[in-house]
Amino acid sequence: MLVRRFLFCALLGCLGQASAATVVISPVTLEINPQRQAMAMTTLVNQGTTPLVFSASLLRWTQQDGQDVNVPTRDAAVNPATFTIAPGRSQVVRIGLRGKSSAPETTYRLLLRQAPTPVTPAATGTEGLQAAITPTYVFSLPLFVTQPSAQANVKTSLERSAAGLTLVLSNSGTAHEVYRNMSTSLNDQPLNLGSVYVLPGSTMRVPLPALPADLKTLVIRSTNRAQQDRVETLNVPAP
Repeated sequence: MLVRRFLFCALLGCLGQASAATVVISPVTLEINPQRQAMAMTTLVNQGTTPLVFSASLLRWTQQDGQDVNVPTRDAAVNPATFTIAPGRSQVVRIGLRGKSSAPETTYRLLLRQAPTPVTPAATGTEGLQAAITPTYVFSLPLFVTQPSAQANVKTSLERSAAGLTLVLSNSGTAHEVYRNMSTSLNDQPLNLGSVYVLPGSTMRVPLPALPADLKTLVIRSTNRAQQDRVETLNVPAP
């Protein structure tokens, strides 16, 4: 089970104070096989010392022109929609599909939005001015409703333009693929390229840092959706 720890620490510089809370969310990637189930769930644990208030909602997630697009949807019910987690306690959030989809894969984002926590105002300066900061946090968890037969088919290439080289990931398949912790190297120094999802029928582009003009090939390393290491050697287009 994939567990990721989020440490929220907002430094309230103008007040000379700090507000922090720790939440553990597990799992952070949600999957539904519609042939077997119609529900997914995740659990939030409050490891802080103050109650945390959250709201939960679902968005339909697509990719257009290389950008993520999220729009409200009623394809599924989220329960509970609002909740408070006491210190040391946990809350399960469930997402239940309202109907069956015939698509090979449908993708969503579960938004977990923390409500502001009131901060006691503090006097500042000789005028006795007051200010308060109420930080909020939003977590976007991917939800994949995927038929067992769906498969990703990603073509990876390099594209050159006046702005430089771009890594192009084109998915002609029926399921998503993920490129986690992408990296390359230059003069034996690792270069982090981040992580990206490529949804079915989508093309995503990752701008690359400046590289030598005489470079012939480029090795891209990443981890795929099955948590397997991926190494690809790509031909570099001539200037």
